[in-house]
Amino acid sequence: AADLLSRAVSDVSRERSDSANYSELPEICEFFTNAIRLWMPRAVPTWLETCVEPMHPDLKHFTSAKKVYEVERMSAIVRLVLAGAGASTVIDCGAGCGRLAQALCVQHGVAVAAVDCSR
Repeated sequence: AADLLSRAVSDVSRERSDSANYSELPEICEFFTNAIRLWMPRAVPTWLETCVEPMHPDLKHFTSAKKVYEVERMSAIVRLVLAGAGASTVIDCGAGCGRLAQALCVQHGVAVAAVDCSR
């Protein structure tokens, strides 16, 4: 991660002329540091796989295998967070067509408010 950050800052610095104002570089460094810290790993941790439950067959209609995979894992993560926080309600911002909200509600009895906007 640190190597990626230094390469990104180096690339930004190289593209600037000698007379450029470098005052925004600390903000760029902070942005990259936060982005690297927040991204999720590509490999699914083995502990998560033990919590995954297959998506209900009725919810799989018109859903790609990739989306089923994502919903199964994300619903496991959400259930773990809910249990840890002692919460029972989720607000799904950017829900799209609501696949995750449906899985949480139908399969796991979680109260979900799904919110999405369109132009």
